[in-house]
Amino acid sequence: MSKSSTVTRKTPYDDLPEWLTIREAAVYLNASEWFVRKCVDRTDLPHRRIGNKVILIPKIAFSSEFSSTSRVSHASAIAVAQA
Repeated sequence: MSKSSTVTRKTPYDDLPEWLTIREAAVYLNASEWFVRKCVDRTDLPHRRIGNKVILIPKIAFSSEFSSTSRVSHASAIAVAQA
């Protein structure tokens, strides 16, 4: 049972859901799910864990104010450059 995501690379920030899954964050950042998980593991992205498996990332993590001061913006730029 896979829920289809409405988040794309071109989704405007204002239209993002308040909380994104790992998959949605990866699509929005144009990065792999592995990369997003590593950012979560290194605490480069704020997140909430629900139980053992579900990880949600707040929309604010993708705002220009947050990303301009975070390590994930630099890491995301590197990932895009390598693609």
